[in-house]
Amino acid sequence: MNGESKVVTRVRRADIKIEKNIPIPDIKHRGIMYPLLEMDVGDSFAINPNKARSLRGAIHRAQVKTRHKFRFVTRLITEGKKEVVRVWRIS
Repeated sequence: MNGESKVVTRVRRADIKIEKNIPIPDIKHRGIMYPLLEMDVGDSFAINPNKARSLRGAIHRAQVKTRHKFRFVTRLITEGKKEVVRVWRIS
């Protein structure tokens, strides 16, 4: 561990308090970050290249959800003076 010491904190049973009637919060959904399922064939959008990894996962989930009826292509391009990743729906 590169000379680092590891601190282990033990929880004692006496430190845990059982509580009753605490409501369970609703699940918070992150929401859809990219409009992939709203796109028509030929539509596109651009994002910052540092978001490409999350985009790749979102594209995969969209393809699975649509049983691969939606297909996308991405390209790293320069728009103006900055690079962007542009996504097109191709089918």
